[in-house]
Amino acid sequence: MAGNISLVAPTFGEKQGMSIVKSVLGALFGVQSEKTREHDFKQQRARDFIIVGVILIIAMLLGVASLVHWLVP
Repeated sequence: MAGNISLVAPTFGEKQGMSIVKSVLGALFGVQSEKTREHDFKQQRARDFIIVGVILIIAMLLGVASLVHWLVP
């Protein structure tokens, strides 16, 4: 029997969620340190970062498109 295997999925708490958003924003703008990146990928799953990154990029593109549509008649 495996001693330290947990069958409970990790929870996605508010603190962890904000940490992922902060890390993704830092990476998108190129201001994240190597130390922070290493820490993030040791603590959380890459899938979470990919999902948040895609959502933030889509939101940014929609925001820019809306701004251009509002400014240019």
